[in-house]
Amino acid sequence: FGSQHVSVDSGTTQTVFMYTWLSMAFIIALPAFIFARVPNDTHQNVAISRRKRSAQ
Repeated sequence: FGSQHVSVDSGTTQTVFMYTWLSMAFIIALPAFIFARVPNDTHQNVAISRRKRSAQ
């Protein structure tokens, strides 16, 4: 959003800052919304025991 050349005192700088901030907020919030939809665990985790290696 900041690719255009603007003077420091212009109102465009404020607009560019606002859109940049909103874009970053969206990028940060998107994974939170995605992982909120993940269902809770329905099964208990089970440890898989290791087998002994055969002698070679």
